[in-house]
Amino acid sequence: MENLHMLSKNLFYLFIFSPAHKTGRYFRTMLCGALIVLFSLCPVWEASADVIISSFDNAGEWSAGTIDTNTFMEGTGSLAWNHGQNSSIGLNGSYPLDLSNGDFVSLWVHNDLAVAGERFVLLFYSTGGDYYIQIRADFTGWQHFVFPKDIFVVNSTPAGWHDITNIRFYAFGWSNTLNPNRTVHLDNLRLTNSSLATISP
Repeated sequence: MENLHMLSKNLFYLFIFSPAHKTGRYFRTMLCGALIVLFSLCPVWEASADVIISSFDNAGEWSAGTIDTNTFMEGTGSLAWNHGQNSSIGLNGSYPLDLSNGDFVSLWVHNDLAVAGERFVLLFYSTGGDYYIQIRADFTGWQHFVFPKDIFVVNSTPAGWHDITNIRFYAFGWSNTLNPNRTVHLDNLRLTNSSLATISP
């Protein structure tokens, strides 16, 4: 898909910037036809259907953590979550939430303590079960995670992404041991259909 995107861009620039008197009408007609075909195949030209679940800009949005206006990727801040102070945090949303749109869940994470094998959990509760993903903590600095919905582990029989009854992060459980020395910054949790983002399970 990235190759289609690059080819589309190159052909588009060629169409725009090449002198008409040098390329000829036939060449430009063929080029225009190729662009139409490529645009129809390449979803990156489609309108974005992103839905922001949490911007992490507001102090009251989550049950714990503090807003850091110095360390963030988007908006005006991020949520600093110290695992030693709070082993889990939850989104104070108006539930249930309809999160059925979008094929991917996107999240920015800033980690200050890289430990191979350590992870924390993002969990979406739904009536009758839940969906969860484990997020690795073996890096420092910012990392963009984009998880396809179909790789979330399905626990029991959740009603569906259209019926999300709670969203929580856990620093322990699911074979993970809480590291009280870890602080992560969370930013821009969203649903997206974009194929431009790097998939980082």
